[in-house]
Amino acid sequence: MEWQDIIVTPLFWIVSTIGTIVLSIVGNLLTPYVSAFVTRHLHARRTGLRENQKKRRDQVIALKANIHRRTSTKLDALFKLLLAMVLLLACLFLFQINFSALHTSLIPGPSLVFEIPTFLIIVLVLLFTMALIKMGLDDMSLALTADRRERARHDFLAQCGPDSSDEIRQFEDEWDLKAFGVNSQNDSSLPRNNRA
Repeated sequence: MEWQDIIVTPLFWIVSTIGTIVLSIVGNLLTPYVSAFVTRHLHARRTGLRENQKKRRDQVIALKANIHRRTSTKLDALFKLLLAMVLLLACLFLFQINFSALHTSLIPGPSLVFEIPTFLIIVLVLLFTMALIKMGLDDMSLALTADRRERARHDFLAQCGPDSSDEIRQFEDEWDLKAFGVNSQNDSSLPRNNRA
């Protein structure tokens, strides 16, 4: 019996109709539970994002407070990026050597072919290089954000004067809200005297 014959039989249409109705009822009964599950996970993700924003803000404030640590972070980021570029060039060189050896092995005669799985090594080094680039860019981003925060505070102090601590706190809260999405009003991890 072929599949065209199965579709023509009345039993197929009856089973299909009953199965569709049953699946529709089960889907309607499960929809509230699935919706609640998705909502809980979206709320957890949003909470995790807020925690990451608070953590990033705290890191920038710590870097802003210590110029030596900020400079060290910039140098570390530059080192990571330069090391990643050297590894990337080494991978490119190894890739060219590997495939030139492959082409020379197709030519009859004695040739030196790598016995180790160089392609696997190249892929692993490239993955490490991408992680190194990301870490370097993250470090540089934190240090540059700390520079921008310090420059904005300095400009504000030049305009309004150093005697208005409430205005400084309000300005920094607005700047943090624009830059990070959080500020000291919704961050309970810092004591009140360190927020200014």
